[in-house]
Amino acid sequence: VAMRTLLAVVALVLSAGPTSALGPPARFDYAPNPSPTVIPTADIEGVCRPFGSSQRYGCAFIIEKKCFVFVNSALKRTEKAAVLRHEFAHCNGWPANHPS
Repeated sequence: VAMRTLLAVVALVLSAGPTSALGPPARFDYAPNPSPTVIPTADIEGVCRPFGSSQRYGCAFIIEKKCFVFVNSALKRTEKAAVLRHEFAHCNGWPANHPS
């Protein structure tokens, strides 16, 4: 079951830098409910890459209706806030190709 769950993971990734103007559309830009699990990590590329992402800032995955957000622990507070806003929008259904 765990392997099937892992294979069914929806990988939603960050494609722009943390200070990018690429904000999510308003319909995805709100606090997710339930709250995602946020996991800071120094090895963001190592964590995200197995799920199809090679990002340096953050990535989000939905597993069994629960959103997990990994964020680079080396980011400054303002950068982290921008990354979390972006990744939370993915938790809310914003597709990885970032349509407006």
